[in-house]
Amino acid sequence: MSEYNLLIDACPKDNLDFLLACARDLNRRLQARLSGVCYAWPKSSTVGALVASPLSAMQEEARMTVHLAGARKAFQAAFAETGLPVAWYEGIGEPNDRILEQLYCADLLATIESSSGPCTQADPIDLAVRSGTPVLRIQHGLRELPLRTAVVAWKDCASANRALRVSRPLLALAERIYVIGVGDEVSRERLEQIAAFLNDQGLKADAEHLPSAHSNPGTDIMGQAFLWEADLVVSGVKGERSLRERLLGDVTDKLAGYAGFSWLMCA
Repeated sequence: MSEYNLLIDACPKDNLDFLLACARDLNRRLQARLSGVCYAWPKSSTVGALVASPLSAMQEEARMTVHLAGARKAFQAAFAETGLPVAWYEGIGEPNDRILEQLYCADLLATIESSSGPCTQADPIDLAVRSGTPVLRIQHGLRELPLRTAVVAWKDCASANRALRVSRPLLALAERIYVIGVGDEVSRERLEQIAAFLNDQGLKADAEHLPSAHSNPGTDIMGQAFLWEADLVVSGVKGERSLRERLLGDVTDKLAGYAGFSWLMCA
């Protein structure tokens, strides 16, 4: 078992089984120390009514307890045969703050694209920015995590550099890596330098400098990632700007709504 610490967002959600299957597949290759974190909290539209009615609050607490038990059972079943030690944290509470408490001692948080369901879901971008821990948002609908093609979205900034470095355990699993940048935001020489750095680590990487074909780089990067049939996009996020503008200017806005690949983000 490695010293790599993988934390799994096992909060109740309709697609939890997909997340757990992908996390199990990923950990088959990483052999990490596993932890699961599971907090249940009703959606915001329900909270106001609960405050006004103690009886409704008790009923909702009982409902959250049932959801916790279901998530715990699914997590235990997913990792029962691994033989690896697994830590578990659960309770009734808002998931972002509770997950944050565990993120400072994790190397990676694995979560999944938002799904429908009765409980509030954690915000992966907020968690990445507040904790500094990288977050892997897995594409919905997968039961294995393919890592054939990875795309590193690059801009000359600290968050992109950190994302590149923390993603190397995952990039090492990829068959092909593209380091991509757009227009005058980054030079071709820099992209080639980053690709050479990865090649020196034994990874197979190429540089791709795109012209600015649209009014924002996000459209260009996402379009190229789809052409390459990317399984994973790696990027930095910035905390000092609005939530929808944290990644490479406006790319966060594009990635947050895309469902075509998994996304590793780091602030």
